[in-house]
Amino acid sequence: MDFLFFDIECATCAGGGKLCEFGYVLTDAEFNIKEKDGFLIDPDSVFDNYVINNMLHHKLKEYKESPRFPVFYDRIKALLTAKNTVIVGHTVKGDVEHVGDDCIRYNLPFFDLSYVDIAELYKIVSEKRDSTGLIKMCAELGVVPSKNAHSAVCDAEMTMFALKAIILRTGLDFAALCDKRPSAVQNTVGYEEIVRRKKTEATFRAEQAAKGVRLTSKKDYANIVYYAVNAPSDGKRIKAVKGKRVALSGLFENTRFTETLNLIRLLKSGGAKFTPSVKNCNMFMSYRATLSSGETVYCKKAEEAKSAILKGKSIEIVPFEKLLEILGVAEKDLLKPVNFLFP
Repeated sequence: MDFLFFDIECATCAGGGKLCEFGYVLTDAEFNIKEKDGFLIDPDSVFDNYVINNMLHHKLKEYKESPRFPVFYDRIKALLTAKNTVIVGHTVKGDVEHVGDDCIRYNLPFFDLSYVDIAELYKIVSEKRDSTGLIKMCAELGVVPSKNAHSAVCDAEMTMFALKAIILRTGLDFAALCDKRPSAVQNTVGYEEIVRRKKTEATFRAEQAAKGVRLTSKKDYANIVYYAVNAPSDGKRIKAVKGKRVALSGLFENTRFTETLNLIRLLKSGGAKFTPSVKNCNMFMSYRATLSSGETVYCKKAEEAKSAILKGKSIEIVPFEKLLEILGVAEKDLLKPVNFLFP
């Protein structure tokens, strides 16, 4: 068995990742390096200012004079799909998907991948619930961070050293680590279809706007969060929602502003607390929306809730219609004007 540690850097992630670096370290089962290399890639896009100021170790000219992603496609695919090779990275799901983004952008077939996330394995030796950045993780494991951190090749190599340190600290071999932290073993399957489904959300918003529906702006959403804290509470507690932290479907929040405010008031009156984050909820209101074609619209928050449940989090999924029953109101009641002074 071999290990492939890899990392990528993107010029921007707007509208999908645009790769500007791919770096990797290939080792045997004892972490002896068999191959180490990296590619500079012309992302054929603008670079985010944050990336320019904080992430790059080469001049922009070097990237722009490098070949574009299709030139490296066969090599990258061969590395990531090699038999008897375990793919390891740090918060690697995003890296894999950004490779997929460029495959889609250049009309190249993507490939299903299984991999192991070292950020999850690190939680075996750390009490932190959230992912820790690679540089900080290395420092806490006694691995000296590279001076070229955020260079894809160097980050791939630091990932290798971090895994060796985790194995040394725990006394567990790689297989035992994965057994102890099953959430570390992940996969990306059918990513092209996932991207196609995600695009239905933008189409849905466009269709709603064409119908004259008020779309929730960033300022509107800030008002939603403010209202959740300051809205009046004038009802009797409802057992089914009392004490619950409730998150709402993003499709509902983004296209039904007044209804969202009224729903938050009713939840608060019933003894629940609205949260904008699925991460912090224990009840999630699902909401089914369809395009004019009849296709069901993708909801990012709904997918986050499902993913959290699969990882063991206790979240009660309640459809919109069922929540109305619980609250004892009809859908038309949510259309009442909200008399509230926002800041």
